[in-house]
Amino acid sequence: MPAYLNRLTLSFFAASTLFLWIPLYSLYLSLGDINFSISDFFTFSLMITAIFGLVFFAIHLLLTLLQLSWLATGLLYFLTFWVSLSGLLLPLAGKAGMTSPENLPTNYQNLILVASLSLVLTLLTYTKLKSATLAFIVILLSTSLGSAAYTLYETGSSMNRFSGLSSNDNVIILSFDGLAGNIAKQVIEDNSDLRKIFKDFIFYDNAVSLAPATLASLRSEVYGNMKFRELATTSSELKQKLSNNLNSIKREQLASSDVMTYGVYSVFNETPSDIIIPGTLTASNLSERTSIALRFYPHIAARIGTPTLTQLIGKKLQAFQQEYLYDSKAERVARHRGEPWDALSTLQSDELAALTHSLHITSSTRSVRYMHLIHTHFPVDLDEKCTYRSDSAEWFAANQNYDGLKNETHCALQQTADFIAKLKELNIYDQTTFVVKSDHGAPANYFDSDPDGITFNGNLLWGYNRYRPLMMIKARENESSSITYDSNLTSLSDLAKTLCAHSPKNLKCNEFEGLDLLGPTNGQDSPFLYMDIVKDPLSSFDFDTQMTIEVPRKNN
Repeated sequence: MPAYLNRLTLSFFAASTLFLWIPLYSLYLSLGDINFSISDFFTFSLMITAIFGLVFFAIHLLLTLLQLSWLATGLLYFLTFWVSLSGLLLPLAGKAGMTSPENLPTNYQNLILVASLSLVLTLLTYTKLKSATLAFIVILLSTSLGSAAYTLYETGSSMNRFSGLSSNDNVIILSFDGLAGNIAKQVIEDNSDLRKIFKDFIFYDNAVSLAPATLASLRSEVYGNMKFRELATTSSELKQKLSNNLNSIKREQLASSDVMTYGVYSVFNETPSDIIIPGTLTASNLSERTSIALRFYPHIAARIGTPTLTQLIGKKLQAFQQEYLYDSKAERVARHRGEPWDALSTLQSDELAALTHSLHITSSTRSVRYMHLIHTHFPVDLDEKCTYRSDSAEWFAANQNYDGLKNETHCALQQTADFIAKLKELNIYDQTTFVVKSDHGAPANYFDSDPDGITFNGNLLWGYNRYRPLMMIKARENESSSITYDSNLTSLSDLAKTLCAHSPKNLKCNEFEGLDLLGPTNGQDSPFLYMDIVKDPLSSFDFDTQMTIEVPRKNN
C-alpha cells in the first residue's frame, strides 16, 4: 500500500476511534439516560470523524515534510490506544449519580494504567510486533462494539407507535421522579378539581419504596419484592443474575402485548424496538439536533480524558453553541441556575404534554406503557403551572423547599389529569388500568420537621421521606364517588404481582413476590419488605454502597 494511503487510513482510524466508535460505545452504556435521537448522533459523529480525519491527515503530511513522519505515526497510534483503552476498559472518570461530568472524580489508577499501556503499545508498533499490536486493538474495538452496534441500531421507536393505545385493554404506568406521597395527598385534598378527577383511584398513603434511588426502586417494581442482596453483592453482578429472571415488562412481551418503555424503565426492556428514547417526542431542527449531540461529548471527554479535560471542553462547546447553534434547549442549559445535568431533564414536561396531545387508538389488543419522567426530580425547576422557572437565580433559591415541592407536585398531577381527560376523550378510560406513581420521595433537606426530615446513618440526603413515594391505581372499569385511601403498608414492588394478577393472561404470577393491591390483601403472602438503605454518610445511589433490612408488613 502506498505510504500516503497508510497515513490516510491511520488518520481516519484514529479520528473514528475518537469521534465515532468510543462515543457510540459510551452512548450504548448510557441508553437509560440519553435524551436525543441515536441516528442523529451517529450522523453528527460521522461528520465530525470525516472533518478530523482530514485534519489528522494534513498534520501527518506536514510532519512528514519536516521529516517527522515517525512522530506523526506514533502520536496517532498513541491517541488510538489511549482512547480505546480508556473508552472501553479503563474509564478515567469515577461513577457518581446525577453529577455533571466535570465534577466526577478522576480514577487515577486507571489513568496511570492507560498512560502506561498506551505508551507500551505505541512503542511496540516500531517493532516486529506491530501487526499483533494492531490486531489486538482492532479485535478489542470490534468485540466491544459488536453487541453495542446491534442494540443501538434497534433501539428507538416512533412517537406514532408510542402514543397508540388499544380500544380494548391498556395499562399505563406514569412514574414521576421524586414525588413525595404525602405531598401529593395534600395537593389532591386541597384541590377540588383534582379530587374529582382522581375519584376512581385508590391512593396508597402508606406506600414505601424499597430503595432510595431510581434504578433500584424501579428494579424492585418490575421484579417484585425480592431480596436482591441474596443474589449478588454488587450492582454489576446483580444485573447479570437478573438477566434470567422474569420481570413485568418481559412477561407482557411474552404475552404478545404491545409494550413500550420510556426513561429508566428501558434498562429492564430487552427488546430495543420496544423503547422510546426521551427527547424524541418533540420536534427538533438541525441546529438543535447538532447542539444536543454536542452536549453528550463532555461525558465522553470525562471517560477518556478525565473530568479536568471536560472542564476545558465543556466551556468551549458551550461558547460554540451560544455563538453558532442557538436553539431553545441550548438557551435553557445556558440560563439554567441549577446543576447543568438538570437543565435538559426539565424538557420532559414538554414531552409528556406532546404525548398526551398525540394519544390515539390503534388495532392493538393490549397496550402497555411504562413511562418514567424526570422533570419532577429535585432540584425544583417548575412552578405549579409547569412553567420552567430555574432561569431565575432568585426563584431557584426561593423554591428549594417544601413549598417548591408542593407546587411541582401540583404540576405533575395536573399533567396526569390532562392525560386522563385525553383517555376519556378517546373513550378508553374505562378500558385502562392506570398507575400513577413515583420512584421515591424527596431528600430530607427539603423538610423542616420529622419524620420527613429524619436522616439515616448520618447520610444527609437519603432519609425517611425518600422512602415515601406516590402510588395510586385506577383499575379497569372502576367507578367511585370519591378517591379511596388505603393505609395498609404497601410497596412499589407490589405492582409486579398486582399487574400480573389483573392481566388477561395472568400466567407465572407466582414468580413475583408481593401483594395483589387490587384484590383481597393478605400480609402473610409477603410478610416482609426487603429495603435497601444507606450504610453511612458516604453511601451513594449505588446498590454496592447500601445494605438491606427486613421490614415487617405492619402499619407503623
